[in-house]
Amino acid sequence: MEILRDDEEQELKYKRTGRLDMSHGFLHHIRRNQIARDDYDKQVKQANEHQRPRHTTTSRHPRRPDIQVYHPRRGNGSQPGVGAETEEWNESGSSTEPETHGTELFWLDYQADSGHVTSYIVLKEDKPERVVERVAEENVLDSTMRMALQARLRKEMDKRRNKR
Repeated sequence: MEILRDDEEQELKYKRTGRLDMSHGFLHHIRRNQIARDDYDKQVKQANEHQRPRHTTTSRHPRRPDIQVYHPRRGNGSQPGVGAETEEWNESGSSTEPETHGTELFWLDYQADSGHVTSYIVLKEDKPERVVERVAEENVLDSTMRMALQARLRKEMDKRRNKR
């Protein structure tokens, strides 16, 4: 056995053996970040608990839009004789409002020679002669153009009436 001097004995007594040197403070920063993260998680959890739960009976999926349904005007068709009189009144041209009752067949877009386009709604109840008159009110049409437009309208209206 070897005799150790006091200095060497002191040195062996306080010599570090297999432990990490924590004097650099790196792990201190990691622990501080972990504690801060835990505190934040607790705050978020408490905020979610205090938030009112939504009691919805509908699903979270987006709702499909409702199907558009035609609702006729009230009073026009409630009495049998009244409907025919209002139709004749509208055909006379004394109405300032555009006709909006009835079943829409198609849109008629008429382009004049000047390039001006006018659009009309053609209803199932319309007569081709009346539609040609409405087009002629805003556009200059000679008799051959009127006859051609009337024939084309009659053909298109018959085709679409048969589909419905």
